[in-house]
Amino acid sequence: MTASDIKFEILKKIDSLENNQLEEFHGLVLNFLNSQKEENEWNMSEEQRDGILSAISEIEQNKGISHRNVMSKVRSKFSHG
Repeated sequence: MTASDIKFEILKKIDSLENNQLEEFHGLVLNFLNSQKEENEWNMSEEQRDGILSAISEIEQNKGISHRNVMSKVRSKFSHG
């Protein structure tokens, strides 16, 4: 599929969206484009940025802990009774 084919398909899908879907899609596109900024444009310290990048890397390597497991541990640690 060529770049032109991809653009045409995207435009057809955009054209068929209802107004509320179009607004949501617009937000998603802006979020995506904004996330593509250079890391040095982030408004945080180098230590914070490195921590986030490290966490992303761990998640991509399936080294994360699921929300369910975290919540289970918290509930068992702090449950009364």
